[in-house]
This record gives sequence, C-alpha cells and structure tokens, in this order.
Amino acid sequence: MWYERGVSSSEAPPNKARRSQPSVNPVTQKENQWKKHLKSYPADVGMIIKMKFTVRISESIIMLEQAAQTILQVGDVRFVRMSSQPSESGQKKRLIFASGIEDEVLKKTTRIEVYNKLNGHCAYCGKVIKYGDMQVDHLTPKRSEHLYRSETSVKYYVLKGASVDALENLMPSCRRCNHYKRSYSLEDFRRLMLTLHKRVESQYINKVAINYGIIEIEPFGGVFYFEKTHN
Repeated sequence: MWYERGVSSSEAPPNKARRSQPSVNPVTQKENQWKKHLKSYPADVGMIIKMKFTVRISESIIMLEQAAQTILQVGDVRFVRMSSQPSESGQKKRLIFASGIEDEVLKKTTRIEVYNKLNGHCAYCGKVIKYGDMQVDHLTPKRSEHLYRSETSVKYYVLKGASVDALENLMPSCRRCNHYKRSYSLEDFRRLMLTLHKRVESQYINKVAINYGIIEIEPFGGVFYFEKTHN
C-alpha cells in the first residue's frame, strides 16, 4: 500500500467510491421487453402482410406464365390441356383449373330459331319467357370432365363436339331451369326434379304454410314441357 512504501498522503490516489449497481427486477425487465415488442408489433405485422401479398401475386404470375395450355384437335372434339410446371426450386406449384372456356356467343339468327322452337316457352317448365330473358341450354351437356389424371396433375376437359352445338340440341330455357340443370344430363335433371318436392316440404316455413293451406306442393310428374309438346 502507499502508506507502507512511504508515500505521503498528498500523493495517495483518490479514494474512488464504489457505485452500487441498481438492482434490476427481472419481472420488470421482462415487461419492458414485451412493451417494446408490442409497440413495434403492428408495423411488423403490416410489413409481413405486404410481403406475403406481393409474393402471392408474383407466384400467381409465374404460375400463369408456366401453365402449359395446348389446344388439341381430336376428331370433332376439342380438348384443353393445362399442366402445372415445377418452380425453379423444384417444388410443385398448385394450379387451379378452370372449369372450361366461355361459350361462344350464338348468332342472332340461331337464337331466334331456338326461341321459336317452342313459341317462347321454357323447354323444361313451360313458362313463357321473353326473347331477351331466354337462356340457351344444351340438352346434352356441352361440358363434361374427362376422367383422366396423370402423375403431373394434368386434366382434360371435353369442351366441344360436332353434334352438341347443333340446333336440335339447343333448347330455350328460363334462368331458373338453366341454373338447376347446369351440366346435368336430361335424365339426371329429371331425377333431381322428381325429389325437389321433398326438399321443399322439409323446410320449416313451408311446413307451416302447408298446415295453414297457404300452399300446396305437387310432385313433378316426370315429363318436361318440350316432351309434352312433341308427343
């Protein structure tokens, strides 16, 4: 020590007082960390959402560019082939297949011929329809899915045939019947309508209306309007 070596008190080093470190409560420290994290949380989430949205748009553009769309002519039937291509990283991207191509706009003369087939009546329910409200239905469905799937998830959709667009296969239809028939065949649509009254009767409000005699439900007879007029 300095006093042992004969050093005067004036030369002695200053007495440095120890500064006591304030005790930190670990619970308080943890709370402060969480407050800091939560303060920046909304900004972080917004940035993450923007990044994910941008990535998804980019992936969708890449998928559309890589989707192979080839129109093949096979006899009188046109097929559209769409296959998903692997990305650069080798991962397979999922591609949602469209149910088909938009129907070509019928010529005005063809629409008039279809409308006059049943004198302005719906071919299925027999309701009188205006020319502008008529929808043209394909008696034999125009679009059906060919049951083929390869290892590369390739689907083929039968879109068009030579006889499907013939005038004999085009029927005038009201909006409701065309909506219910969709891509059903005639017999499938018939079976659907034969059970329609059961679904109507099962609804609570209709049960009350039946009990009070407000409505009467009659099952479908199984014969469409165009079948009655042709017989």
